Amino acid sequence: MRRVLEIAPNAADAHYVLGVCLRVLSNAGLIEHRSAGTRNLYLLAPGGMAVAQQWLTRTWDTVLAAYALYRLIEGAAPASALDTKYAPATERWSRSE
Repeated sequence: MRRVLEIAPNAADAHYVLGVCLRVLSNAGLIEHRSAGTRNLYLLAPGGMAVAQQWLTRTWDTVLAAYALYRLIEGAAPASALDTKYAPATERWSRSE
């Protein structure tokens, strides 16, 4: 465990910037915050990576579907190529299992 000033000794606003980053990570469910006296402790949340993976899968699938539709509309790729190459991540994972 290290203090903020040990991580970024030359940053004048390191406390503020790190505080904002930690708040965002905490709100996203990736880390947990605990107070111990005057110290604030941040730990990785046990299920935090599952939350991140779910978000990434949803986002990636949406982006890939939009790109596949764009390519189909533009006539740049046949539908059969889109079915395999640009399949949503969840479908690709289930095929390989």
